[in-house]
This record gives sequence, C-alpha cells and structure tokens, in this order.
Amino acid sequence: SDPRAPRLLGRVASSWFLSAIVLDGVRAYVAGGLGGAEIFDVAVPESPSRVWRRELSEVRGVHVENGLFYLADGRDGMRIYRPGEGAPEYLSRIDTPGWVDDVFVVGGTAYLADGGNGLKTIDVSDPSAPRLLGEVDLGGLVRNIHVRGKTLFAACHTGGIVAVDVSEPAHPVEVARHATVDDARGVWADERFVYLGSASGGVYVFSYTD
Repeated sequence: SDPRAPRLLGRVASSWFLSAIVLDGVRAYVAGGLGGAEIFDVAVPESPSRVWRRELSEVRGVHVENGLFYLADGRDGMRIYRPGEGAPEYLSRIDTPGWVDDVFVVGGTAYLADGGNGLKTIDVSDPSAPRLLGEVDLGGLVRNIHVRGKTLFAACHTGGIVAVDVSEPAHPVEVARHATVDDARGVWADERFVYLGSASGGVYVFSYTD
C-alpha cells in the first residue's frame, strides 16, 4: 500500500524453482520450472495456501485468459486447464517441435515462445482442441513474449528484442528488431513503452509505434 516501504505479509514454501506467477482473483497460478505447476489461494495474504500441484515437464510460463489458464510446459508443449474449487479440469495439450518457454493469450489465439523454433500462433477458440494457426522463425531462442494491440514483442536470447505483426494471427510477420547486450530474457509492454530485461546487459526501454 506504501510503495516506498514494502513489507512481507505472508509466505508459503515450495520445493520447486518458481519462475512465473499470474494472479486472477484470489488465486495465484505459478510456473514451477522443473517441478511443474501450482495454484495458491491468496484470499488471505497473510496465510496463502496451496490448493493444487502437478508434476509436469518444465513449466516456465503461465497465462490466465477467458476463465482458463495456460501453461508453457517445455518439451511437452502448451497445456490448457479450467480452474475449479479445488483441482482444475485438464482440457487439452498441443505439442510443438521446440521447447515452449512462454505463452500469451489474446481472445481465441495463444502465442507460444517455442524456443529455437520461433513463434507459434495457436487457435484456442475451442480449448479442448487447440490447433496450429501459423509460425515465424525469429532466428534465435525465443524466451519470453508480450502482446500489445496487434504487435507481439519477443525476448530472443542473443537476438535481442523482436517486434512481430500479429494482426493476422495465421500469418505473423517480423517487422522490427533491436540487438541487445547478453541474454534477452523478459519483455513487457504498456501503452507508452516496451521494457526488456537482458541479463547482464541490464534493462532496455523502447518507444514503439505500430
């Protein structure tokens, strides 16, 4: 509540290496790396509690959209679940040739950071039967993605940051690129700027116009 003086409210232990988290209502959806995935009830911040855990391949990314949550599960592709009171309902999985590091969903389209196999676009309008729409090779290891409007921004390891036009999800097209120092790992975009975390290269801030 006071950003100048943050204080710890509560904690819950995990034996896994937690790599990503998304909050939706009073549930926190967590990517647990080599362990798998977890869901925590955070209705009472002082005493969060685990409500579900599942061992999977290597979950690095998680996204919540349309009342569902999506897991980027490494070599096993993307998994889709429907949350419930306790354990979520498993709906489907789509495999890809690469190592899925991240997932971002907008409407009926899921975007996958497919490691060395570039960017994949997936039709998830029927979450029980996801299907490949399109793909584009970004010439590097795609680690993290963020969609803003009709543009997808990708953190591409030593390839830096790449902007992809996804106005037609079935035909994604690279439209801009900027080289960065070291390993580009995380990206986020808002209405003004694009932010990129580049390991020892620090934080880059870009302005961007479609």
